[in-house]
Amino acid sequence: MEEYVALIVTAIGVLSVFVEVSKIKLNPWKMLFEFIGKSLNRDVKKELDSIKGLIKCQGESIREIEMMVDMNEIKRIRAEIFAFADSCKMGEKHTEEAFLHIIDIHEDYEELIEKYNMTNGRITLDYDYVMKVYQDCVKKGVF
Repeated sequence: MEEYVALIVTAIGVLSVFVEVSKIKLNPWKMLFEFIGKSLNRDVKKELDSIKGLIKCQGESIREIEMMVDMNEIKRIRAEIFAFADSCKMGEKHTEEAFLHIIDIHEDYEELIEKYNMTNGRITLDYDYVMKVYQDCVKKGVF
């Protein structure tokens, strides 16, 4: 009889690993394995959290650097358009390629100031002047 009881207890023990009988969601094996897993991975989780923080900081630094580069590009384009407009006002002749270059960089300038919600000030007047000179050159066929 004792053998049967031992056999039944062993069978119930083995089945308890695979079968969940009660409606109460209590699985001691699952809880044990989760505890062991969390204990083993605690250091890894801390390192991952640290790495996530570093990545976030680097992302912010990259955005700051990108903004600085864009601001420098805005200044460079402004200076180039102002210089080109001044040379046109002085009566200097330019090639069609030079005018097309100014048109291209002005488009880049417009995209950048739109990206940062900036206003376009004096550059509009000088660019309009350059475009008037360009249109006159196109009409006359003189570059």
